[in-house]
Amino acid sequence: MGRPRQERAARTREALLRAAAEAFDQHGYAGSSINQILSPGSPGGADHRGRGD
Repeated sequence: MGRPRQERAARTREALLRAAAEAFDQHGYAGSSINQILSPGSPGGADHRGRGD
């Protein structure tokens, strides 16, 4: 079993990749922004800014 920090990092990475894929699918690569990817209100949004947990 991995260490908690490594598990959290893996979950964060997966959430960001899913959110990016959804943003690219909806808006195209050029039409997507980091704010769309990180937005908790967007489909698949992964709001991990400043969480500190």
